Amino acid sequence: MEEVLEAVKYYDVTDEERSYVHIFSSGNAIHMTGRCMYCNHCQPCPAHIDIAAVTKFLDLATQQDTVPETVAQHYWALSATAEDCLMCGRCEPNCPFGVKIRENMKKAREIFQCK
Repeated sequence: MEEVLEAVKYYDVTDEERSYVHIFSSGNAIHMTGRCMYCNHCQPCPAHIDIAAVTKFLDLATQQDTVPETVAQHYWALSATAEDCLMCGRCEPNCPFGVKIRENMKKAREIFQCK
């Protein structure tokens, strides 16, 4: 004869059984330090660069063996690109994630260089 299992209801278990802490504490840590979240806390940029957009296109470009044409087109459609970066560093102290924005701008210059 088949055993019928009753559904366990949330309020029928202890606080400890309801906790997901053990799952999160045993898994891989998610580190956001140094990773752009495209939040634009780095603004304002004196060169009027949309730093989050440049970084997003850089991230998309570096995930491929070659830069997808559509990504390059979107990058070059920006009103200001990494080419316009003054390397002043005013953006970096504003970033809550410690992103090395000037390094990203240098990389974007290299990857999206004019042909």
